[in-house]
Amino acid sequence: MLADRVVSPARARGVPAAFQQAVATGGLQRLLDLIAPAVVLPADGGGVVRAALEPVVGAHPVADVLRRIGAASP
Repeated sequence: MLADRVVSPARARGVPAAFQQAVATGGLQRLLDLIAPAVVLPADGGGVVRAALEPVVGAHPVADVLRRIGAASP
């Protein structure tokens, strides 16, 4: 239910930083805590870099993709 996912404005402002830190450090559980169970991650490499051909669906698969992207980033 959507009402279960409503957060305060103060907490919402902290989510981007927490998300970025979780991706950068590979914190899989922290990513899972931040993203919705039914999240969908579309990808487009713009013909320049490899990207998933189909959207990645679900919290665990999306968190894993984001963790791998974070690990590959300088």
